Amino acid sequence: YLLEKGIQVDNESEYQYTYHDPCHTPIKRYEPITLARDIMRSPVEMSERCCGEAGTLATSRPDIAHQLFSHKLKSMEDAKSRLGDNTKPVKCLTACPACQQGLSRYEKQTAISTEFMVVELARLNFGEDWQQQFLQKMTNGGIEKVLL
Repeated sequence: YLLEKGIQVDNESEYQYTYHDPCHTPIKRYEPITLARDIMRSPVEMSERCCGEAGTLATSRPDIAHQLFSHKLKSMEDAKSRLGDNTKPVKCLTACPACQQGLSRYEKQTAISTEFMVVELARLNFGEDWQQQFLQKMTNGGIEKVLL
């Protein structure tokens, strides 16, 4: 939807990006990595493999989840190294809030923070306080405009 409407990042980011495509990807009509690159208007490296979040997998089958964790950890490090710029921090984008939660478990080992791609787009286009501004507008009589 965002790509079809021509919505892209307007400002240069202080981050480099990798992209984690969920196993159940919501992006069906486009190649997910191409969509991420087009929306972010910057190089984005694919981080392959399942993040291991998969609902209750980590609690119901920790043996499998740990194996997935090890493979995903290597994939994130590989994607980070392909970016090549050691001066900018790396952020992993995803299109799934559950994956975002799972990917946050890798931050200590990789120094890669994770963000929902739409949230990063809003932050870059509207500033760090975009969420507060939005809530303020909704609180002061703006909800009708959003619903209509």
